[in-house]
Amino acid sequence: LSKQCVKGSPEYMKGAEAGNIWPRGTKDLVDGEEGILVQPVHFSKCWIEWLPERGGFVARHETRPPEAVLMEDPKKPKKKIWVMPSGNIVNESREHVVFVHGVYDKPVPFVIPMSGSQHAASRGWMGLMNKKFTPKGEIAPSYAYLYQMRTTHRTNGTDNWMGWDITDAGEDGAE
Repeated sequence: LSKQCVKGSPEYMKGAEAGNIWPRGTKDLVDGEEGILVQPVHFSKCWIEWLPERGGFVARHETRPPEAVLMEDPKKPKKKIWVMPSGNIVNESREHVVFVHGVYDKPVPFVIPMSGSQHAASRGWMGLMNKKFTPKGEIAPSYAYLYQMRTTHRTNGTDNWMGWDITDAGEDGAE
């Protein structure tokens, strides 16, 4: 659904297609099957407020705004969404701050937001991180290991999208 993939859109990027990884703020596209090598630095949860109909970012909230009401999504009656009195939508996002390795001359920091169907990928990644231990038997810090992030096709029968597939790349990036 990204405007960068739609020819004729003012935001269109030549060569952009579903599954590409686009480090925002750049004009670079990375093949999603090849993926990116990342080093986790920080993790947090927040709530992002959006204008209706993919109209754009409004605000970032540390917690779900108390005035948000859980309602039935008019486009998908079995789905529930949080709606502000203004009609804006808020949804929970998991934000992974990482250093991306191997795309540029040096590691570059990026924030990888994961919301909706990507919560499962985020939880799985957190599970991978929590299985890493120091020689003393303590959980290793997340930044001590690297992970390969690739995109993969997902479907639930009616909808199709690209999602993250995250695997362990070890201490030095060699899987």
